[in-house]
Amino acid sequence: MRGGYTRANNTSGNFGAVNPVTGACAGLGLDGTGSGQRIGNCGAGGTKGELFQIQYVFQASKRTEFDVGYVYLKNDSNARYSLGGFTQPAPGINQQAFAVSMKTTF
Repeated sequence: MRGGYTRANNTSGNFGAVNPVTGACAGLGLDGTGSGQRIGNCGAGGTKGELFQIQYVFQASKRTEFDVGYVYLKNDSNARYSLGGFTQPAPGINQQAFAVSMKTTF
């Protein structure tokens, strides 16, 4: 049995552009620029993410093992972390996945 926990804390600082007249955060909208999951929100927070995972490993032989696992990703209201990193979900969307695998070494 294996388990894991990973946490990304809230962002801080002033990444983003604050309008000097209205005081509103422009946020820089980096989601369409190929820059990954960096989102500027002028340090407003709500960008914490937590990843919980559990895995059962069965050792079938000296060279072969079977794995069954579950993972749950919890995003705060402004966080956009994703499982696998291939998509960028809307802010605050949680994700989960179930996996089965077999490993053989030669």
